[in-house]
Amino acid sequence: MIDDLLDARDDLERLLDQALPALEARPTSEGAEVLAVLLTAPHRRTGPDARLRRLVVRRLEQRATPAAAAVLEGVAALADPDSARRAGEALERLEQAGVTPAIAGIGQTELGDGVRARQEAAEGLAIRVHRPTEPGDRLLKLWLEPGEPGQRGMLAGGWTDPLDARRIDKDRERFLRSAHVAEPETLDAEGSAQALDAVVRRAGELDLALSEGVALVLAQLRRAVGGPEWPDFDVVVGPPG
Repeated sequence: MIDDLLDARDDLERLLDQALPALEARPTSEGAEVLAVLLTAPHRRTGPDARLRRLVVRRLEQRATPAAAAVLEGVAALADPDSARRAGEALERLEQAGVTPAIAGIGQTELGDGVRARQEAAEGLAIRVHRPTEPGDRLLKLWLEPGEPGQRGMLAGGWTDPLDARRIDKDRERFLRSAHVAEPETLDAEGSAQALDAVVRRAGELDLALSEGVALVLAQLRRAVGGPEWPDFDVVVGPPG
């Protein structure tokens, strides 16, 4: 839907008219990041072109509100290099005018311990994710399924809402049961980052699609891993045929 919304300047204005007040009413770093990702579509093969991404940055700067500045901070942290640079410059100009982001923690995602489950050609990861401004950690769950002959595979998943430690453990156990893996590989934080990098690269080599849940957090995960070069993907709503 975001591609259609960005086809015209007026549609972008209407989108911002709806999205920015919603962010002001419920100011969260995740909300700012999701809006930044939707507007700039990092790691997607389709989406707004360079001209429209530049327009996004200009329109956010022109809004000159703390919520718009928060989304610009998300663009600066998560978007493609050109959009990130332009967003950073826009943030500097807004700061000089006395407008600063109203939300803390944007772009701050840290990987913790995890498990890796392998089942023939498929593999999955369940990794604890810490975001410093949130009340609990999240659980990132990814499953790489190459697909049957004649079908395109997918890298599916996403992360949970913030959970307490007990619910994190239970959710990870459910993930492993669904993967039918009794003895997963345990990972420390460094191993989690390496495993995540490897599974995204493998998905690119296999030309898999991303689920929407993965597409919304992939830019945050790339930043948490240290900014490696990851490919662009197609994004699908459901299982690809």
